[in-house]
Amino acid sequence: MFIFILNSIPQEIIISFFLGYILTPKRNLLNDEPFAGFLYNLKLATFFLPFVTIINYVYPLLKET
Repeated sequence: MFIFILNSIPQEIIISFFLGYILTPKRNLLNDEPFAGFLYNLKLATFFLPFVTIINYVYPLLKET
């Protein structure tokens, strides 16, 4: 079931959230606001999404030529 859910989510979104999670400063997770780290991760993920999408679609085209 978990694999089915992951397969239904576009790959770019998963990679963007993973990059956002890696680059999230861990001190934000210890704030009084429980979702501070998640919101920062969401901001980073939306920043990385266009770049990951472009790389995901352009790199295979460059690899073929």
